[in-house]
Parts: sequence; C-alpha cells; structure tokens
Amino acid sequence: MDNVFGSEGIDIVFDCAGVQLSLDAAISSVNKGGTVLVVAVFGQRPKVDMAVVCESELNLIGTMMYHHNDYRQAVQSLLAGDIKTSPLESEHFTLEEFQVAYEFIDQRASESMKVFIDLDRQK
Repeated sequence: MDNVFGSEGIDIVFDCAGVQLSLDAAISSVNKGGTVLVVAVFGQRPKVDMAVVCESELNLIGTMMYHHNDYRQAVQSLLAGDIKTSPLESEHFTLEEFQVAYEFIDQRASESMKVFIDLDRQK
C-alpha cells in the first residue's frame, strides 16, 4: 500500500517534536522491524503502545548526546541546500520585537513550529 513515503515505506523515523502525536505517528509510520529514534525532549510523559512496538518488532531508541561533528555535518547539509528549513519556520522577529515574538508563540502555540529572533537584522 502506498503512503506519503512511497510504496517502500520508511525504516527509520526521527521524532524531534516531543509531543504525543509525533511519537504516535512515528511508531505507526515506520516499517516492521524499523527504528524510531527519539531526539525530542518531551514536556509531558508520553504513552507508548508497547503492543504495537512489540508486534511490529520496532527498535525504540532515545538520545540526548551530540558531538561536535554532528553540528558540523548539520551546518554543511544546510549550506549545501540538502535540508530545507523554510517549512519549519513559523515567523521571524528582530531583537527589538522579542516581546511580540513571545506573544506570537503564546497566541499561536499549536500552529508554530519554530519562531526566530534574528540578531542580524533590525526593525
């Protein structure tokens, strides 16, 4: 059955959002025998359907460690255009607009992915 990931599905899912919905989607989307790598920090303790994890023979791995080379590799991928961040960017604000930025986050939390305060531009 085809899905948004194609007919082959996906073998590795990274959960970087840290909310229940993202973990549920990761576990339900990965192929049998696949890996769910949890990078996110959860604000609330998530529930994991261990029946699905066991039945699908999933590998559930957590991580919090980064190495210097991880950052270097990420920056190189961004500069090369291999990673597109624009769909994740909710809004940009100047440093002078920091209060407006936090109000934006409070008012639109469910719609916001990443809100930026740009230090290199002015109002």
